Amino acid sequence: MRGRTRPEPVGLPMDVDAIADVVRQSRKYRHLCLDTVARIARWALPRSNSQKDAVKRTKRKLHQVYGAYLAGLDTARLDGLLARMPEGEGLDPVRDACRAMMELHASTRERLDVLDTFYEPIFAVTGMPERILDLGCGLHPLALPWMGLPQGIEYEAWEIDGRIVDWLNRFFPAVGVSGVARWRDMSCLGPNDGADVVFLLKMIPCLEQQEKGWGARLLRQLRARHAVVSFPGRSLGGREKGMADTYAQMMDEMLSASGWRADLVMRAPELCYVLQPS
Repeated sequence: MRGRTRPEPVGLPMDVDAIADVVRQSRKYRHLCLDTVARIARWALPRSNSQKDAVKRTKRKLHQVYGAYLAGLDTARLDGLLARMPEGEGLDPVRDACRAMMELHASTRERLDVLDTFYEPIFAVTGMPERILDLGCGLHPLALPWMGLPQGIEYEAWEIDGRIVDWLNRFFPAVGVSGVARWRDMSCLGPNDGADVVFLLKMIPCLEQQEKGWGARLLRQLRARHAVVSFPGRSLGGREKGMADTYAQMMDEMLSASGWRADLVMRAPELCYVLQPS
């Protein structure tokens, strides 16, 4: 017996903007970049039987690629910790404050135990960059006090959550970094968005959930001397069995399809690759 086919949409207004507007009226997604919501709505629309169904599908996909990762992020507490950031007291108090803030987010929390050793081997391969582009950054810029970057470094961070963008633009001057956070979707990457080093930390699985093959396509688009790509060491539920092997295979396939090669692989606490064009 043949599988049931989806009925053809009847009278469905093909209005991505209208669907995106409805989604962004919800409390959970009102801080999201419009380009992101519109892109997911564009994916949902041809798979839906009504505009209501398209809204539902858009929200479900957004939860998979965004909501689950930032659930419970306490931005008010971040604001309070930033307001108490010590000034002129040396590096250690700043690091202590940043650690406290990184504890609030599951992704950065996973990296806390290796902050002292995580960046040195990366920059040993890439050389000390003059410009860094941090795509889908989340709270990763909080690790700046451990990166050992020179004065005058240009640090540009992209994030789809407007709350984090606003917060990072207050954080950068607090740690004396010439940085800027932008409210931009990954699909907006253009030929002028280049850097010496591009960070793509734990972003590839999110991209692949949205559209299979997007990881390799993004790597082909990058204008950079090096890219630092990592994968989570465990799931949000704490499971890790088999994840490293799965992601290693994913990375091998992307390297074959994108024209990059891996110069360094680190395996704990997350699977991390330092790449350059082959």
